[in-house]
Order: sequence, then structure tokens, then C-alpha cells
Amino acid sequence: MIEAIGIIVTALIAFGALTVSFLAHRHQVRLAAVLEAKERRLEILERQMAARQADLDRAEILAQASVIDIRVVMRSSALAEGLQTAELLVTNLSNQPVLDLGAQIADARVVSISGSIPSSSSRSFPLPQQQAQTATRSPMQLNVEFTDAGGIRWRRDGGGGLREGARLETGEWTWSPREGPMVTIVGQTAGSQGADGPSALSNHASYSGSFARRRRWGLPLMAAGVLLAVITWVVWTFW
Repeated sequence: MIEAIGIIVTALIAFGALTVSFLAHRHQVRLAAVLEAKERRLEILERQMAARQADLDRAEILAQASVIDIRVVMRSSALAEGLQTAELLVTNLSNQPVLDLGAQIADARVVSISGSIPSSSSRSFPLPQQQAQTATRSPMQLNVEFTDAGGIRWRRDGGGGLREGARLETGEWTWSPREGPMVTIVGQTAGSQGADGPSALSNHASYSGSFARRRRWGLPLMAAGVLLAVITWVVWTFW
């Protein structure tokens, strides 16, 4: 009888050890899943922050070039009453000068445009009649080139678009794809919450947490209860 009791107790101990091992394994698997999900969220957050920083850096690069205004204006001629002449008005609204001005209309160089413009200043340049008509009809064919305070060469068209220049070994310039005059970072806005607002969410979280705790401890308590009941039955029957 004692041998039978020993066998039963050994089996119960083995069962308890197996149960504890199983629960520990489940806990490790659950913990690994939580850590993996957290790492994924951190990676996504890092990528978002890097993209946002890149947008901010690009906006800073575009800042001065974005406030260089170009337009074709008509002015009354001093030579004859009623006669108007066309001029290209370039306005530097930034607090830094722009250098090495140049311009093209329909890929033809405008020889009258050169020099620099101080900060918060404007300069006007006479335009030949034919080039003025082309720039007025097709603003995208008007391109003004300049170098900003950071040494970056820009080409701005009559529609406001910007292209960043890069000089090749041959001395020629190549231009990046056209982009808007300023990269705008749009902040996230908090949406309104209705009936399922913060209180409802907190109640749901509290209920979910208590339910998870009950599930976490339910199985070990059940196993311990079964083990205690079996030991009690064995002792009561065979002792």
C-alpha cells in the first residue's frame, strides 16, 4: 500500500512539475510575442521620425529659395506716352542675399539678367518684347537661376516650382525633378471622442486587465486544487 501511495504521489508530483513547466513555457511565449510587438512599434516609430526629420531638413533647405518671387511686369515707357515695356521683377523676400542671377525663356538665355539681389530687395530687368510675350503666355517657360546663401544653385520657374542644381564634371548643370516651393509638415490632430470616449476606453481596459489576470491565475489554481483533492483521497482511502 505504501508503494502504491508512493507511486501516486510521484505521479502527482510529476504532473505538477509538467503543469508548471507548461505554464512557464506559455508565459515565455507570451512575453516573447509582447517584446516582438513592442520592437515592431519602435521600428515603425523610428522610421516615422526619420521621415519627418528628412522633411524638416528639406524644408530648411528650401526656405530661402521659396521666397524668391519672379514675375513679368509692364511699365510705362519714358520715351513715349502710352508705350509700355516689359520687365522681369525679381524680389528677394529672405534675410540673405541671392547671387549669380541668370534667366532663360523658352531655353533662350536672357542676357540682361545677372548680378545679385540683397536681402529684402527687388531688382527689375528689361525683357525683349518677344521673350516677354512668351513668358506671359507660358509662365512655365520662364526660368530664373540663382545661388542661395547656402551655396545651392536653384532654378525657379514662372509657376513657382523649384529645381535644385548639381554641376557635372563637364561644367554643365543638371536639375532635380520639380518640387513645390516649400515642404509643409502637417501635424496630427486629435479627433473628437463621443460616447466611447476616455471613460469608456478606461473602463474597457480595466475590465480586459482583470479578465486577463483571472485567466492567468485560473489554470494554476485549478491544477493545485486537483492535486490537493487527489492527495486527500489517497490519504483518506489507504492510510
